[in-house]
Amino acid sequence: GSVMANRILVVDDSATYRSIIAVTLQQAGNDVAVACDGLEGLEVLQGASFDLFIVDINMPRMGGVEFVCKMREQAHFSDVPVIILAAQDEAEEHAELVSVKPLYWLEKGFSPAELVAEVNNILS
Repeated sequence: GSVMANRILVVDDSATYRSIIAVTLQQAGNDVAVACDGLEGLEVLQGASFDLFIVDINMPRMGGVEFVCKMREQAHFSDVPVIILAAQDEAEEHAELVSVKPLYWLEKGFSPAELVAEVNNILS
C-alpha cells in the first residue's frame, strides 16, 4: 500500500539552510513546509499536522527554544519529535531550557545524508 509522506516543518531564518533542508527532505520523499522564525512557525501550525519539526535555535523575533515551548503547549504537538539545529556550544547552553522530549540535536554543518539518516531514524 502507499505510505503517507511524513510532514515536516522547517523553522530557520537562514534562507540557505531552509532551502537545503527542504530540498534534501523532499527528495527523500517527505512533505516539507518552511517558516523563517518562531512566530511564522506558530502561524504555519494553525490547523496543520506535522510529524517532525526541524528548528534553528537562534532566530529573530522568536528563537527555537521559545517556539518549541509554545508549540508544546498545543496538545496535538506535545509529543511530536523536534530536531534542534545548533552549534555544539549552543546545544549545551540551551539543553536545560528544552527539556521537553522527544528532542534531538543536529549540529550546524551536517551533511544532507546525515540529515536524512537522522530524520529516518526518528520517524521509523
